[in-house]
Amino acid sequence: MSATFGALAMETPTIILSYAAAFFFVLVAIAAAYALFKAGATLGRVDSVLDDVDKQAVPLMQKAGTTLDGVNANLGNVDQITQDVAEITDAGVCHGDVLYIPAGETSGEPVRQASSFIDENDQFLASDLDADRDALADLICRLRSVDPVQTLDSLLQSLRLGKYPLLHGKTFQLTVGVGLAPGHTVDLVDHAAAGGGAHAGR
Repeated sequence: MSATFGALAMETPTIILSYAAAFFFVLVAIAAAYALFKAGATLGRVDSVLDDVDKQAVPLMQKAGTTLDGVNANLGNVDQITQDVAEITDAGVCHGDVLYIPAGETSGEPVRQASSFIDENDQFLASDLDADRDALADLICRLRSVDPVQTLDSLLQSLRLGKYPLLHGKTFQLTVGVGLAPGHTVDLVDHAAAGGGAHAGR
């Protein structure tokens, strides 16, 4: 009997250790299963977040692309605007088909910007430059004139009316119309007084 108790006494620690090890492994397995469960839930949430990001980011990227296209189009407009800008100086400037003449310009020099005055043989056309420059200077002077008699006189001087004998000694009355494209009428005054007036209009 004592031998049986001795054997039991020797086997009891081994059995306890076996149960303890088994219990420990069960706890480890439960902890690992719980950790895997939590990791799976976390991965599910991450997948959901990524899905939401994908759904929201794609439209935002499309809007960003549309916005960039609009910005690029506006930059193209800015380029066009800067190409169309012309700086007006005291000497005047030619931009496109228009001469811009500032208040201080009276020389007619801006015609140099409208033409190079070089012919097909690379010859400088000095006489053409002089004629165009003088014509522009005269036009500027007439358009800015505040004296109607002086303006008309400057126009008549270029016509050299004295070379026409029919006009010698005659007196005329000139009337200029109004509006966007005003015409004019001319009356022979000295014949009108005698009852034989002449009239011309345009």
